[in-house]
Amino acid sequence: MQLKKLESALGCQLLIRGSRQHQLTPEGQRLLGHARRMLDLHAETLAAFHSRELSGQIRLGVPDDYAAKYLTPALKRFAPNHGAVEIELSCEQSTALIPRTCGSWAAPSAWGRSAHGGRRAQEPGIAEIGSRG
Repeated sequence: MQLKKLESALGCQLLIRGSRQHQLTPEGQRLLGHARRMLDLHAETLAAFHSRELSGQIRLGVPDDYAAKYLTPALKRFAPNHGAVEIELSCEQSTALIPRTCGSWAAPSAWGRSAHGGRRAQEPGIAEIGSRG
């Protein structure tokens, strides 16, 4: 019912309704972009009034293939809300990153242990590695 009211207010159809599936119209896609920006602005506004100011440095080591797909969207959301945080990013192959984890780098956590003790791939993430020294 709310969608029909919105379509009426905007004067266009936002959704193509099928028997099993619905699909956004080009106008619906356009509205979705505006809605996402509004939600981002809402979150930024709340953070500005209710969050502590973060500051400092974050050092990340991320495999090349994960950086664009997973890290870029996260950094786009993080950076506007935390301008006092300096991010140092190193995008390389995992084999080049692993030796660097002896310092204060965050390392890719794309490997875990299987039930049989062997290594297995898992969803990519970030594991914090503290300074050893």
